[in-house]
Amino acid sequence: MKDIYKKRTFKDTFYLFLGQIFFIFLLNKKSRFYVLYLINFSPKILKKYLFHRFNLKEAPISFTKSKNLSSLEFETLKTLCCDGIVKLPLSFNDDVLRTNYHWKSLSKSAHGSLELDDSLIKIIRENILLKNVASCYYSGNLFIRENPTFHINTYQDYIDNRPPSDVYHADGFRQLSVMLFLDDVSEQDIFMKYALGSHVNMQPTYDRNLIEQELVESKYQIFNVIGKVGDIFLFDTEGLHKGYYNKFGKRAMIHWNFHSGIYKNKVSL
Repeated sequence: MKDIYKKRTFKDTFYLFLGQIFFIFLLNKKSRFYVLYLINFSPKILKKYLFHRFNLKEAPISFTKSKNLSSLEFETLKTLCCDGIVKLPLSFNDDVLRTNYHWKSLSKSAHGSLELDDSLIKIIRENILLKNVASCYYSGNLFIRENPTFHINTYQDYIDNRPPSDVYHADGFRQLSVMLFLDDVSEQDIFMKYALGSHVNMQPTYDRNLIEQELVESKYQIFNVIGKVGDIFLFDTEGLHKGYYNKFGKRAMIHWNFHSGIYKNKVSL
């Protein structure tokens, strides 16, 4: 893992530490998000306590089959644990998406938030397979971080405002993200690349500027997240991933983050 990261100088480390202290104590006093930064700088004995205190995991769970999981759920969970990403064995057809979410009436490029009582979101929340797989990944602690969002991206978005997600990075701490395609996504479109297996250990840092980008694809097998309308992917954001923006590409999707209790917002799925 560490060989894809640039080495920090003492000066870099010192200023980064001061910046995190400023963030923790002056900007975000009420958020539990500070634990992410404490973990990054903690010695092993304190890190062990923090993992126990906040019921976190430094690596995904073992493959011990729970008697509460079906064979299909277990195989889905196993793939998620091994690779960090899995295409869920379920999908919504275009009729369901049109009935529950009229995204095609929106402008060419659009972004926004959806309420938890949105008809399509309620269908996703009530899906037993998603609930069982995600909660087992977190050993039972599964919370919604924020309201789901919809994104209709075009290459023009990239030109107008280059996103920070176009380089390999990880989003701490071990969130699970759901990605539901609202249209077909191919390798000629805008899509996500995921480095399989890069999620297993906690990243040394979440500073994407320290990642040697050209080494990621030589060290890991890369999975292109493409599929048909209605396909749903579940992935661990601790794994390295990035957006790939083709010149004439597009992508329409719903995105949603879950967590194990590390964030302040703790709404159950």
